[in-house]
Amino acid sequence: MMRLDKERLFWVAMAIGLAAELALVSAWVAPARSRLLAAEEAWNEQVRELDNIRRIAAQIPSANAISERTEYRKWLADQAERVRGFFRDRTVTLTAPITAERNPTPAQFKDAYAEAVINQLGWLGRYQQRMRVETGKDALPRYPWLDGPGLPDPKDFDAILRAYWAHVHMYRGFLDADVRVVRSLKIGAPIYVNEDFDGMPLKADLAMYPESLGPFLRTLLTVSHSAAGMPAVYLTRVQVRPDGNPAQAGSDPLCSVGIEGYILLLRESGESGASVRPKGGPR
Repeated sequence: MMRLDKERLFWVAMAIGLAAELALVSAWVAPARSRLLAAEEAWNEQVRELDNIRRIAAQIPSANAISERTEYRKWLADQAERVRGFFRDRTVTLTAPITAERNPTPAQFKDAYAEAVINQLGWLGRYQQRMRVETGKDALPRYPWLDGPGLPDPKDFDAILRAYWAHVHMYRGFLDADVRVVRSLKIGAPIYVNEDFDGMPLKADLAMYPESLGPFLRTLLTVSHSAAGMPAVYLTRVQVRPDGNPAQAGSDPLCSVGIEGYILLLRESGESGASVRPKGGPR
């Protein structure tokens, strides 16, 4: 066997030790470098996220802004419910009872309706100097059973009340708005208007002083709880022209006003839609 001298033995030992040290260093450095690269990528991701936040910082609402927005949305919802409440009240007003009985018989309803018509015609007569209604006893809906032996169908009670009160409240609104002559007032059975409302087609031919036209339109179009008793009216047409027969209303100049539109009826969710005219409809 060949013997190594001491110098060669030294260098062999150094080479073996260096190789072992390099192996140990490699085993430690590789994972450490991998962790360093991952940490660097994570840091870069955070930097990019921070840059994004800085760019949109002006668009991020503060806690106060979020609270104010929530309160505003609540206020809008409350206002919307108030408006629906107005339309709901005006719709319910048009089916107010005319009898003391909760569930009247057809005979009781007929007697109560006949008395209500007489009373309202009497009311129109008392105010004839302020507002003349040219349709006479036909100013209010009249049904074949009213002047004959027949009786109304209980299923038609709400429709009959709706037509009756619609006429009554429109006459009262005309009087408050200083309408001088009602030549005709026609109110039809409800039809579909949109997803929220049915509408009773409305058409009227009136005469009034020109200066009363503004208050008249405000009376019809006001959506407010202060307009108690007045139906909610949606006008689709207003025509104003010189009065064709001024002698009928005296020497003061009048203008003729024709209106068309709908008396709105709020349709609550679950309702089936527009009503139908009661059997034996008004003449």
